[in-house]
Amino acid sequence: METEVASLQTGPQVTGTVNAGDVTARAAAQNCAVALARTLELFRQSSMGHRYPAASQVVLPDACEGQRVGWKRLEAQQYSFAVTNRDGEVLAQQSGP
Repeated sequence: METEVASLQTGPQVTGTVNAGDVTARAAAQNCAVALARTLELFRQSSMGHRYPAASQVVLPDACEGQRVGWKRLEAQQYSFAVTNRDGEVLAQQSGP
């Protein structure tokens, strides 16, 4: 354990500051992405033909409230989307299958 502590103390130091707002935004975006991917998979598993929903059928989960979700691809057998901030920076993304 002493060796681990010593290696942590002499290891690379984090430069710059961590912005709590950025960390929170990324965590919220990741929660949204995971919840939406789960929603899409549940739809596919229960649909005839095992397909993903059309855009008009997608109901965003509560975790995505206030998030910007942009579809890169939403087809019967595959999807890809990104959760972005106001500047368009990708905070989280998911695709399947």
